[in-house]
Amino acid sequence: MKTTHEVCIKVEQLNGLLLPKPDIRTGSSLDTGLGKRLDDESQALIGKDLMELVVEVPNDDFDDGDLQRLRTEIHNYFRYRAQRMRSHRSVTIRRGWDSVKVGAVFLILLLCAAELIGYVEGRLSDVVSEGLTVLAWVALWRPTEELVYDWYPYTREIARYQKLMNIPVTVRSR
Repeated sequence: MKTTHEVCIKVEQLNGLLLPKPDIRTGSSLDTGLGKRLDDESQALIGKDLMELVVEVPNDDFDDGDLQRLRTEIHNYFRYRAQRMRSHRSVTIRRGWDSVKVGAVFLILLLCAAELIGYVEGRLSDVVSEGLTVLAWVALWRPTEELVYDWYPYTREIARYQKLMNIPVTVRSR
């Protein structure tokens, strides 16, 4: 059974968590310090626990409208973060394909050169030919790694941000 991890924020007033105007980049009025804190705290909880944001205020001076606005701004902030990760993932995959294309051309050129050098008699030509063959395959290593593996961390981050978009928010008095 999963346990719920509370992220407790103590504030003097609920509106202190919201900026007067939405941030131009994120489209959210959520205080970036709170967004960063939720982001940091959730890093260790991937796949293990559920999170709940508990906001403690000194008195009962809040209403459902304030709470709903806070939930909306948290949603907007982490929706923006998920969109950024999707963009980074797309760029990484596109760059991976471009790298594989360049690597494949390099591979073909080096293999052709190795084959041509193989027609020359002598021990040195054999060594150079084998060296070019090895170099050709090693040159393709990083582009393949980029295409196959580098995009995956972004997928994990997207899933985490989607979970944070819908984090339960509770307000209670101290």
